[in-house]
Amino acid sequence: YDFCYVVNGLCFLYCWVLPDPRLFRMLFVATTGPLAWSVIAFDNSLVFHDWERVFSVFIHINPALFAFSVRWHSAPGFFADAVADGPGGEGGFEPFATVAATLKYIYVPWAVGYYAIVFVLAAERARERRLTT
Repeated sequence: YDFCYVVNGLCFLYCWVLPDPRLFRMLFVATTGPLAWSVIAFDNSLVFHDWERVFSVFIHINPALFAFSVRWHSAPGFFADAVADGPGGEGGFEPFATVAATLKYIYVPWAVGYYAIVFVLAAERARERRLTT
């Protein structure tokens, strides 16, 4: 699974199962950082007659819109714990610690799992099909 699918799944997990402020902070970093920049880096374009491109833009930009909306435009009492201890708040929010936690708990586990699946478990199948990874 690509990183965009994992982050989308974590957004659903946060929204419906585990509304934890620490998870939200890590999601905010992951969605507005590498996932949002991947739209520009991979030249995702919104072409309405091509459903693959529409879906690609949606899965890359929707988590960033979700995180931004929850952080800046949520109603009072709605996801209050996630936004209560923002920068300068009482919760001791540390931006660099949040980025480090995002790398430690979201990105690195995904990267290790992705490497194991693509380059170890599926390596023989890729060689048989003469795929370049």
